[in-house]
Amino acid sequence: MLEADFIKKKYEIAKQEHIFRFWDELNDDEKIELLHQAMTINLDEIESSLIPLLVVEKKRIIDYETLEPPVVFRPTDEDKTFGKKMLAENKICFLLVAGGQGTRLGFDGPKGMYPVGPVSSKTLFQIHAEKIIKYQDRMDPAISLLTP
Repeated sequence: MLEADFIKKKYEIAKQEHIFRFWDELNDDEKIELLHQAMTINLDEIESSLIPLLVVEKKRIIDYETLEPPVVFRPTDEDKTFGKKMLAENKICFLLVAGGQGTRLGFDGPKGMYPVGPVSSKTLFQIHAEKIIKYQDRMDPAISLLTP
């Protein structure tokens, strides 16, 4: 895998080699997916912009003193059409995040992995992923859902 060595070397030079910390534990398909994702990251932008700004200068991008909650509204049909158009053009995406560990639930893992389906025992992640997958079927072109 010469290409893998080349990409890993680029990450090492950019001091981001930790991305490949578990490389030897991955199967071939997982290695290919990691390489694919690694190739989409602009290491020059991280080095030239983000690290100096956020790490060295410790600048805050968000002014927490004046931060306001977002405006919440019920989308109109026009909003939904616009959203579908943006999804189809890959200009926006779905982002599913978890709220941390489930220790207060007596669960040793992320809250999103806790079985919440009363009959199915599906996890919160699974329920939301299935909603996104069903939405994909109605999109043209289909949106992508990346999984770990």
